[in-house]
Amino acid sequence: MSRVAIILGSNCESVSDRMEVEKVIPYEEISGFPQAPVKVPGHALEVLVGSLDGTEALCYSGRYHRYQGISAYDVAALVRHAYHAGCDTLIITTGAAALTDELSAGSLMAVTDQVDLTGESPLVGPTMLFPDDVPFVDMCGAYDRQLIDIACQVAKKAGIALAQGVAACTVGPQYLTRAEAGVLRRLGCSTVTLSLAAEVIQARALGMRVLGLCNITSHAGAPSNHRSTDEMLDQTKADLGLLVSGVLARLAGGAASR
Repeated sequence: MSRVAIILGSNCESVSDRMEVEKVIPYEEISGFPQAPVKVPGHALEVLVGSLDGTEALCYSGRYHRYQGISAYDVAALVRHAYHAGCDTLIITTGAAALTDELSAGSLMAVTDQVDLTGESPLVGPTMLFPDDVPFVDMCGAYDRQLIDIACQVAKKAGIALAQGVAACTVGPQYLTRAEAGVLRRLGCSTVTLSLAAEVIQARALGMRVLGLCNITSHAGAPSNHRSTDEMLDQTKADLGLLVSGVLARLAGGAASR
């Protein structure tokens, strides 16, 4: 049976609340995790060890970001921890701003691909572990098609609208200007987020399967602030919890074997 890692963005306790928790480990107690100088509200920064809908799971409640003053390598520490703990599948959630009219605030999107605009890879440096002792990682199909299909099936059965699209990944913390949003739209991106890139690259380097889920909180290039973003996350968290729970239930039943 697979052991699944779940990395949660802001205010996603609807996922962690569904777990049967055996142990809670604060990030500060884990060797190799960074001590970010800037704290972000909505991130508990602890690992919940247990199970969710019949699947063994490690749930990382809160993540690190480049804008907190740390490197891409440090951002990806959670993924390396999950890998060494025996996880072969990663479900990662993040808040994101819509770049297209087809997406609306308060909806969910499964990520099919990413455009990394952060300018730094977590694979840079002498301490990284590579599958074949080389750093040249194939990023084609980084987001697992089988997992996306399962998520879509779960969403349809539950009556949850789940779009699909490409996520642009930036450093932030500032939101996009109208001109910047227009450029990303012309590049074919559906959403923009301040997360995903480093974690997904790291997971891919370690041979993990990835399902990325975006909570759409706003429209890129339009006025926004952190408070309104959190309020919109509150509107989607119940559906997100149901969706992740349903995917893990399917995995427990062997729906996505390699």
